[in-house]
Amino acid sequence: MTELPGWPGRRAPSFLSPWVVALACGAGTLIPWLLASHTDDFGTGQSGYVAVTCLIAILAALCVLPIGASDRPARGWVFAGWLVAGWAVLDAIPGSREVLNLGMPHRGTIALCAMGLGIALVIATGAVRWRADEETAADTIS
Repeated sequence: MTELPGWPGRRAPSFLSPWVVALACGAGTLIPWLLASHTDDFGTGQSGYVAVTCLIAILAALCVLPIGASDRPARGWVFAGWLVAGWAVLDAIPGSREVLNLGMPHRGTIALCAMGLGIALVIATGAVRWRADEETAADTIS
């Protein structure tokens, strides 16, 4: 006996699909970076800092938060921890700050990163729900 595609015993994947992650990271990083680069309060290095911080925050949040139908496994916390540790090392080493042209943290960086994280979570949640609706429609018997 073969299992139906929507069979309740089937385990849902624990991580989001790559296109959802790419779309969420792209929009959640690009919009705050554009705002930072076109604002007088932020310099070139600060807008780069906003982009790097947004990208790492979005990837860490997508590893930890249960957006899909299943819970996040423990390895999501490990991956998020490595991302945050990499960001701390990137921020602490003066050589990496010069190579990547990263500026000093600014209070607006936190606001822009929170906005980018919100955008990414809305996109990821919408994509997961849209995909779930498509799968539900495909599982119905005509």
